[in-house]
Order: sequence, then C-alpha cells, then structure tokens
Amino acid sequence: MSVSGISTHDMQVLLNLKNAWQFILSSNSDFKLVLVCK
Repeated sequence: MSVSGISTHDMQVLLNLKNAWQFILSSNSDFKLVLVCK
C-alpha cells in the first residue's frame, strides 16, 4: 500500500523520527531553549 508515492515504510520512518524529536524536546528543555534562541 502506498499513498501519493510514499510507502508505508517511509511513513513509519517519519513517525519514528517525529517521536524521537518530541522525546528529545520534552526530555531536554535546555536543548529546546538553544533551538529557540538560534
């Protein structure tokens, strides 16, 4: 199954990246502040 050329595997990778990013932001407020200040 693919939707507009994006395979389910690619979607899973994107979801994993998004979840990892949210975990980083929620677990490391100092890192988030650095990103906001840049």
